[in-house]
Amino acid sequence: ALARSGLAGLQDGIEDRMREVAATLPLLPLRPRDQAGTAAIPEARPADVFPMWLPPKDGPDAQQYPFIIVRPRTGQDDAQAKDQAATATVDLIVGTYSDEGDGFKDTLLLLDAIRLSLHAQPVLYRTAFEHVGPLTWELRQDNNRPHWLLVATTVWALPRPRRVEARDRDRSMEA
Repeated sequence: ALARSGLAGLQDGIEDRMREVAATLPLLPLRPRDQAGTAAIPEARPADVFPMWLPPKDGPDAQQYPFIIVRPRTGQDDAQAKDQAATATVDLIVGTYSDEGDGFKDTLLLLDAIRLSLHAQPVLYRTAFEHVGPLTWELRQDNNRPHWLLVATTVWALPRPRRVEARDRDRSMEA
């Protein structure tokens, strides 16, 4: 059976896919400091996946990096016609943390894993949603080192809602 076919189903499906992608590429999180101010050596871990925004920090050393935020942005249903199409644009915000000058490469590695996943398997598992592209991205140029942010924009084809007449016809044929 197919999962939900609405926009909430698209959100859930993309979040699930991003968790799969993140699991293939553990990255170093923010380095917590002990009471003396010394940075501990963290273990690499997969990026956390969040809908819309990062959750509030629980404390000064709360771990939020690395992360992928799945944020729906816009959508469009074509005019009523024979060949109707519907699309949704969803941003994927990738955040990594590194004190190194080339720390931005972690965001690029995670983006490459996302690109590979969407190219190899554009349809989300057990849904009618398909990544149709284009996939565009921008590495934020703000000088926020050691926080590195990248925004990837994805475009998805989605099923159109069915007209009442078609649903009624299908129900009468089933009876």
